[in-house]
Amino acid sequence: SAAVSAWFLGRVSDAWGHRRLLILSCTVAGGVSIGYIFASHVSHLCILRTAFGLAAAGMIPAANAIIRRTTHDRNLGKAYGVTSSVTAIGWATGPLTGGFLHDYVARVYGESAAVRAPFLLMGLVLLAAAVLVVLWVRDDGDSTAIADKPHPLCEADGNGV
Repeated sequence: SAAVSAWFLGRVSDAWGHRRLLILSCTVAGGVSIGYIFASHVSHLCILRTAFGLAAAGMIPAANAIIRRTTHDRNLGKAYGVTSSVTAIGWATGPLTGGFLHDYVARVYGESAAVRAPFLLMGLVLLAAAVLVVLWVRDDGDSTAIADKPHPLCEADGNGV
């Protein structure tokens, strides 16, 4: 579902706005993740997993477009390098955090709650990400994008150093 949705959402975000799509993707994916805790059958998980893939597919393209829009050309490599590093850290720490959370909740509340706890945490993190985008990312319609402005440290001596 994510592979199919990514192409479609990439086109939608170009027309609708990358910031809006990122907020919507994080919010819907977070809500679906929280929905996992209420699943009582494998078919419910399949439906929720499909919905999660459809929603989550818009996050990376929208975030990359925002990074491109807000980063000066000479800093693109650094920006995407940091983004790739943070993504890799997330791919590594996410399952570890989920495993530790499962272990803790299983000891305190039992196995039934432990299986659901990582999904709740993932949903809350995604909802928090949506809030951070609302607070910190400027609207796509802003005609004074950061990439269009000279950086004060880079242009201080007039030589672009």
